[in-house]
Amino acid sequence: MQGEQRSASSRRVYVSAAKEALRNLSKPARQCGSCRELLDLIMEGREKGAISNSVRLNPFLAFLRSKAQIRPDEDVDLEPVRDWIVTSVLHETKSSKQISLHIRRDLAMLAGLCLAPDKQSPRCWPRSAVAVTKLRSGGFKVTLWNREVGDQGLALPLLYWHYWRERLGRPEQGRLHRKQNWAFSDLLFPNSEGNAFQDQVVRDALRRVSARNKGPVGITPALIQRAFTQVRPDGSERYLG
Repeated sequence: MQGEQRSASSRRVYVSAAKEALRNLSKPARQCGSCRELLDLIMEGREKGAISNSVRLNPFLAFLRSKAQIRPDEDVDLEPVRDWIVTSVLHETKSSKQISLHIRRDLAMLAGLCLAPDKQSPRCWPRSAVAVTKLRSGGFKVTLWNREVGDQGLALPLLYWHYWRERLGRPEQGRLHRKQNWAFSDLLFPNSEGNAFQDQVVRDALRRVSARNKGPVGITPALIQRAFTQVRPDGSERYLG
């Protein structure tokens, strides 16, 4: 956490999470021979459910990775990451007709992360990034950043969010949902004030989906972006979404 400007209360929360994780290790931390061993032990505990998957632990994990001189996505097989996120997003999109606004937003942001890994965080995307066209055949065409979405499993959450966003963007619906500032925001995923969410919002969305669908240990938004970006031999990039 060095070099980051955090409030005293935030630092206390992060330190408390780190202490709790160390208490729940399968063996005492002092018996670990290196930061890498300690990191692996914590990640194993998170996978088994012995250690909380709280995002409050992430600064401590980042510290351990920096000391061990490894990247969070080092030696990761990317194909299972792609398979898991697409399958999970599709499953949750179709699992219930009475799905909450917040889950719709989570799924749409993660779908966007897969489809446009070159466009940075979805939290800052303009409302115009997604467009839906009704076809004469009765279906719909979804485009993201002027690229047609061919994968229906990833197109559906964007389609559903588009309708939520259009509806909540109307002044009368904004009053109904107590989201008055939605109507005046140019963002695709605005917060209740009509502004951009903080950096953590996509990571939190991924954590919630991962908790419900038993996601791979250590998966991050950056890892998903990497999984959907293929580097050609000439150095150019191809986006797999």
